[in-house]
Amino acid sequence: MKKLFLTLLLASLIFACNDDEGANDNVQQDKLPADVPIEEITSSVNNQEIKKEEETKTQINTNFRQFIDKFQHTSLPYELNPDFDDNEPENIYAKIPLETQIKYLAKAEKLSKSDFEEMADYTDFYYVNSPLQTNRFTAVIYGRFEMGSVYFYLCTYNNEGNLISSIDFASFNMLGAGPQAGRYTITKGKIDKNLKVTVTFTDIDENTSVEKYLIKENGKIVKQ
Repeated sequence: MKKLFLTLLLASLIFACNDDEGANDNVQQDKLPADVPIEEITSSVNNQEIKKEEETKTQINTNFRQFIDKFQHTSLPYELNPDFDDNEPENIYAKIPLETQIKYLAKAEKLSKSDFEEMADYTDFYYVNSPLQTNRFTAVIYGRFEMGSVYFYLCTYNNEGNLISSIDFASFNMLGAGPQAGRYTITKGKIDKNLKVTVTFTDIDENTSVEKYLIKENGKIVKQ
């Protein structure tokens, strides 16, 4: 009788242990996918992100890509506060060739090919910055230097290189004639992370005025 009792007790203990192990296995199976290791899941996510970046790059027209790659790439928030002591932007930025001016700046400047050719002796254009690139558009800032003044323009282009919008963004405007000769006005531009643009103009008497814009998802710049 004692042997039978011991046998039944031992059998119940073994059954209880096996039950606990099965429960632990079920917990582990709930925590992790049955067939896919963590390394493979992480790798899959990373590959999808890389593929998305590559697709974005290949969407942009090849010639336009060569144009925007000439700009210094920056990030938001972005601010431009012109204050050139020597007024020589060629020491800071690379010049935009005449044929490129005609191709990509004509609509923003509202100028023809012959206009650019006539201005070539006294006006230079510069690659400045590219603060924003999305799947649908690219924003760039170029500079125009003429007669002691520098003007900066914010432009957005679609992936084919066609102009969407442009605004006066910043400037250092030297007044060269009359009683105000030698004085200047300054315009400061800023783009925040929410794509809100603030343009602050200061006149020769240090009075200021502010204009606000928003860069929409399609690249259009609208006044607020």
